[in-house]
Amino acid sequence: MVTNLSPRRADARRLYEELYCARGEMENRIKERPGTQGTQFARAQCSTLRLKLLKIGARLKITTWRVWLSFSQAYPYAETFNHVLANLRKQPLWHPPG
Repeated sequence: MVTNLSPRRADARRLYEELYCARGEMENRIKERPGTQGTQFARAQCSTLRLKLLKIGARLKITTWRVWLSFSQAYPYAETFNHVLANLRKQPLWHPPG
């Protein structure tokens, strides 16, 4: 795992359990399709979802209160990505076991 976070902000265990696992769980939710309901990708294969919605370049800005994600103006699925994100926000959050 590669990160630009300092060891003080995110040790390996925390990164894995709280961030990496949560990201993997979110990908699982996308693959189960509740995230893509109501979009052109509702019946898409996982490889298509990965290519069109997950393997994208974007600028990430993190502030104290928000995380900003900026897409290129040329990214054709930005509106769909926002729709998927709104669908996923309705899903229960992942909590680590224990």
